[in-house]
Amino acid sequence: MKEVEARFITFDPTVFDRILAQPRLGGYEIKFKERQLLVTDYFDTERWDLLKVKSVLRLRRCGRDCTIGLKTLCRRSGMVEVRDEIEEPLPDGYPSKVNAVNCPLMSRVRKNIGERPLLVVLTVENNRTVLELFRGGQKRFDMVLDDVEFVGARDQRRHYEVEIECCGGDEYELEALLGILGSGFPLEPSLETKFERGLRITRIWPANIKW
Repeated sequence: MKEVEARFITFDPTVFDRILAQPRLGGYEIKFKERQLLVTDYFDTERWDLLKVKSVLRLRRCGRDCTIGLKTLCRRSGMVEVRDEIEEPLPDGYPSKVNAVNCPLMSRVRKNIGERPLLVVLTVENNRTVLELFRGGQKRFDMVLDDVEFVGARDQRRHYEVEIECCGGDEYELEALLGILGSGFPLEPSLETKFERGLRITRIWPANIKW
């Protein structure tokens, strides 16, 4: 499926409280959905075979649940990016060897990496608050408030990210919503995903690869 989203960052955690205190945002009704504690491991080969094709492979734990996901960047225009996303549950939990996982997603991964082993290149711990934005009784966007820590990063500042993903809304409506958020709260536009930012902060992004 295609994922259309954009994000802001801030180093002021009180912004989350201000957003949560709002019953509405512009013409949208805000509804609280859930809070999650996520631990996400990102994988690639020593040769960065997935990074070279703008793909990201992750294993994500949320409580006892575990999923495997593959995202590939299709295009990016300003803050808005479109990615191809595949996600599958792992009923048996976190695997001891990700290369041994047998599912359609991993078949696609193997086309890029062959038999080369996958290694953890980044771990992210994330306290997430999920909100839903409705207009006219229809859900238009998911908005998540992420309190992020990049494990092993030399820069130990916590990162606070507001991510908005289209559900019923389109890119034009998303752009308008970004304007409302950017003018109403002290937020900085982000042109990187968590994965990109985490690799740069941990200083292991390969110098010869550009997105």
